[in-house]
Amino acid sequence: MFDYWNRLRTAQALDFGMILQETKRLFDQCPDVLRIYQNGIRHVSVDESQDLDEFQHGMLWYFWPPAHAFFVGDLRQSIYGFRKARPDLLRRLVTDSSHDPTRSFEIIQLQHNFRSGSRIVTAANTLIAHNSDKLAEPMIAALGNESGGIESGHIQAFAGRYIDLVGRIEGLRGVYQDREIAVIARKHAILRNLQAQMIESNVPCQRVGRSADATQVVEFSKIRAMMGLVLNRRDAVAVTLLSAELGLSAETLARTNHLSASQRLPIFDAYLQIAPNQIGNIIGYASPHGPAMPFIDQVARLIHSEDPDHLNRAVEFWLEQSIDRTIAEALESIATFDNDKGDDRQDIDAVTLITAHAAKGLEWPVVFILGANEGLMPSAQSIKAAVSNDPEAIEEERRLAYVAVTRGARYVGLMHLVDENEPSDEQSRFIEESGLQCVTEDITNAASIF
Repeated sequence: MFDYWNRLRTAQALDFGMILQETKRLFDQCPDVLRIYQNGIRHVSVDESQDLDEFQHGMLWYFWPPAHAFFVGDLRQSIYGFRKARPDLLRRLVTDSSHDPTRSFEIIQLQHNFRSGSRIVTAANTLIAHNSDKLAEPMIAALGNESGGIESGHIQAFAGRYIDLVGRIEGLRGVYQDREIAVIARKHAILRNLQAQMIESNVPCQRVGRSADATQVVEFSKIRAMMGLVLNRRDAVAVTLLSAELGLSAETLARTNHLSASQRLPIFDAYLQIAPNQIGNIIGYASPHGPAMPFIDQVARLIHSEDPDHLNRAVEFWLEQSIDRTIAEALESIATFDNDKGDDRQDIDAVTLITAHAAKGLEWPVVFILGANEGLMPSAQSIKAAVSNDPEAIEEERRLAYVAVTRGARYVGLMHLVDENEPSDEQSRFIEESGLQCVTEDITNAASIF
């Protein structure tokens, strides 16, 4: 970890975590600076407060009090434990406020759900009630009632194969536009399998988060490193990553590092003095304000790749992100790009295939939740953690299922995936916990529902 920090400092760079750490260090070491900010900041508003990590949570104490604080959060939708989110901190904040008059506050329960029909809301409430946290009151459906009708919506669980789900979707296409239908799954792999089946069946679809296929390969990182060197010639990590492309042997790289250290040169400038090649010169002459697409076209042909498909996907992604942008602008757009939040979702008439994490905050009239299996939702990792006496892992998976269920307005179908290629064929506990049973009847065509 210290080596990572040292490399960032050498490159005169900060990652997001270090921005917070350096801000904290500034406030701790320079109280006069802190007072300037405290005098200027009167109100602190925190959205999605259930997803704060411990460090972010601690930064609030610099300003509250004396500033007034306003928190917006839903503990039932805390689904980012893998990013170190700590929903217990918000829970503790509420519990401890009664003992600290300087941080006491009023809780306003926003219970009404204006999206989902009453039957869907009832199932969601029944599911999340199995979690230990009881701070939030159950939702109240603003649409429909249990007696039926289109506004009451419908929710069911059923078992089937990928092709069976495609058939159900095809049955809805005369009732709903493709864009009004979504399939939510726990993992991209499940969605890829469904996407292949839908393409074969000529059903238009878009897989949100598909960019992960491009952004998680080394070829993507190499293009980013080349563009990054145009902006920051001190990036030693980028130079090391691009050793093959820059023609740097271990010996030449050592000489480059020595020249950079002894002459206090940016490492890329040191490289240009020792042994520049074609790709090095392209980077060296490029401007941060120059167009990104021609630069990517040039360097992409010179990248060393063992998998042409990976390279093609990475280049295609970068070109999509670089339309009408400079190199600096393209890098900035990627810096805030988030596969888990569905940043590659397009406004087209196609069935949306999306992970539960990326679906948070979105809604569709019709939602299918694919892979309601033990080992998929909840994940095998969370089940293993629960066996090791860590119930929070299962509770987060239940919150994730809750988020998925509440994306649907008129119909939600939880599908127990029965496929010989899937490792788990056991029905998810979340089906029964939602008050549902698997049925064989396909009600997605029923006029009374739609």
